Amino acid sequence: MDMRLSVVCREIDKNTGAIATYVCKEDIDDNDLVYFQLRSRFNPELTYYAVLTRISENQEALKDVLSFLKRKRLNDADIKRYGGIIKL
Repeated sequence: MDMRLSVVCREIDKNTGAIATYVCKEDIDDNDLVYFQLRSRFNPELTYYAVLTRISENQEALKDVLSFLKRKRLNDADIKRYGGIIKL
């Protein structure tokens, strides 16, 4: 079973509160994880999540995760309950 690790971003505009979600990078490595963790610490409007998906279902799974992350109210319990994504 081939799996792919991707990073998605949830960006909240500090002026309007609008939420944007998008895929940052697919097939990441350890250096990418460190980069996104640091970037999230220095820019609190950006929150990054690691998503593990099957290569054959990658696009559909990422679309589902992106729509989930667009929710106005989102806490760590919601993310844990959803499963398959980890906050960086």
